[in-house]
Amino acid sequence: MNPNLGPRSGRPAAPSLSTSLVPAGLLMLLLSTPLRGADERAGMEFFEKHVRPVLVEQCYKCHSSQAEKGVKGGLNLETREGLLKGGENGPAVVPGDVERSLLIKAVRYTDENLQMPPKNRKLGSEEIQNLEAWVRMGAPDPRSSQGLAKKEPSLDAAHRHWAYQPVREPALPKVKNKSQVRTPVDAFLLASLEPKGLRLSPEADRRTLIRRVSFDLTGLPPGEAEVAAFLADRSPDAYEKLVDRLLASPRYGERWGRYWLDIARYADTKGYVFEEERRYPYSYTYRDYVIRAFNQDLPYDRFLEEQLAADLLPLGDDKRPLAAMGFLTLGRRFLNNPHDIIDDRLDVICRGIMGLTIGCARCHDHKFDPILQTDYYRLQAFFANTAARDDVPLASVEELALHRERLAEWEGKTAAVRAELKTLAAPHRKAILKDFIDKYPDDIRRILDKPEVERTPFERQMAWKARQYIDPASHEYLADDGAVAGHLKGEEKQRWEELHRRLKAFDSLKPPPLEVASAMMDLGEEAPKTFLLRRGLYDSPREEVQPGLLEVLYPTPAAVRPPGAGTTRRRTALAELLTSPDNPLTSRVIVNRVWQYHFGRGLVGTPSDFGLRGDRPTHPELLDWL
Repeated sequence: MNPNLGPRSGRPAAPSLSTSLVPAGLLMLLLSTPLRGADERAGMEFFEKHVRPVLVEQCYKCHSSQAEKGVKGGLNLETREGLLKGGENGPAVVPGDVERSLLIKAVRYTDENLQMPPKNRKLGSEEIQNLEAWVRMGAPDPRSSQGLAKKEPSLDAAHRHWAYQPVREPALPKVKNKSQVRTPVDAFLLASLEPKGLRLSPEADRRTLIRRVSFDLTGLPPGEAEVAAFLADRSPDAYEKLVDRLLASPRYGERWGRYWLDIARYADTKGYVFEEERRYPYSYTYRDYVIRAFNQDLPYDRFLEEQLAADLLPLGDDKRPLAAMGFLTLGRRFLNNPHDIIDDRLDVICRGIMGLTIGCARCHDHKFDPILQTDYYRLQAFFANTAARDDVPLASVEELALHRERLAEWEGKTAAVRAELKTLAAPHRKAILKDFIDKYPDDIRRILDKPEVERTPFERQMAWKARQYIDPASHEYLADDGAVAGHLKGEEKQRWEELHRRLKAFDSLKPPPLEVASAMMDLGEEAPKTFLLRRGLYDSPREEVQPGLLEVLYPTPAAVRPPGAGTTRRRTALAELLTSPDNPLTSRVIVNRVWQYHFGRGLVGTPSDFGLRGDRPTHPELLDWL
């Protein structure tokens, strides 16, 4: 992240972009070698999210123990062994070699004698890319023939996992070399070192020390004068004063805010969204919020509450915390597929705040962790009545009143000019819309009236194009001056340009646009019902679920607050569950991240995975003490 921030009223300096903007399949296609070590875990997650659902939905009917007429062609795709052994034609997958893998050849439809799924039910391009990426990674696959017979671990057994245990303050360990204990942290470290015959490293010299702490807290080296002053300061609290000064620096928030922005998958673009505008023009308001929160030492629980439900909190006259909800809204838009957007939001909450991967549970119970498919949809229910808005004003009451006053003055003095422009443009806008409808024979109004979740990708594209010309609610024609200007000719064009020159003469009266943010808003007191979906398919609902966190932590649904003024307040209930002292994950995860960013490696080596497949803490007592 570029620490040279732009002014609040002007264009911000361009931030560095997150790799989360790259579609998962395309990102993995860039990999050319099989995954190893920590990357293998990412490969397993990729399999669970992008490969297993395709195999289950498209292949298991004929190529698994579930096949009614027996395993077709001798090919069982239910296990890794089955994939590697293959069927009558040989191995289905050659790990690391896409071109020699018959599975890839079959789904590509390049051979008329080998096409799967059959009967012209070819997979989508993204699904094929994901399968290719998975093979290129080395086809990581946790499934085994022995695993088929194993019973999934019960929630009771999972309760014994260290991460789900309550956080308790341990007693300080007793050590032999008490002279090296300056803080309780030293005692915990020595307790692990002494049995191995080891001691703490020698104390760093003062020049090294000021460089280390300056880089850690601000990301910048100390100046010569700062080094000289620290070397000359022989007071017993010289180091403490240095730390306090660096913590008070604005550079501290810029340095440490960047770490949180990575967790929040912050970026200023939406990914691929057809011809829609890809940029979030006010994404920097979230960046500024995060930096300000670190510099103001905002308590972590309040920090999370504002990012999940700032619109439901008593903010007073300072509306800037509304920008905090960019945590939820500034992710990829996945071709505006609402189910994928919500999945991304649940992922950033669970992985970022609680250190758990939950995406697998969208289609089935998690194969490793005690996360049920019901848990996924209980979490989704917290957002059942919400919508993202990219135009939430951050102005105070006084600023908003002044803006409205100046805008009313501008509108009054330009009313006649704008009315004539509207009259002049109206027939041309109708002609433009007619040309659009003639070009695309689909019934545009039918597409606009169709729920977005039911639209095909083509219909989503058409709906976006249509919104340039027609209001989906009123079906009135919208202004599109650029399109109209290109449609005008002769005297009408000259009159159009003259009217725009007259309108421009009043620019000094028009107030500048208010700073806005991308945020979440509740839609009303009554939230639609949320159902568990069979294999994650939106048109295959099963039983209804109520809002709740993971059953392994909170067996009963959340006690959602009674409806307030026009809101269900579900997100405030979610914030309360996440920040509750009874939740052992939230505090452990952030403490581990702070340790990681200071020392290069967390006490838990998998900072976003505290589940059963994650690393155990090297110093569990120290983690809980912190």
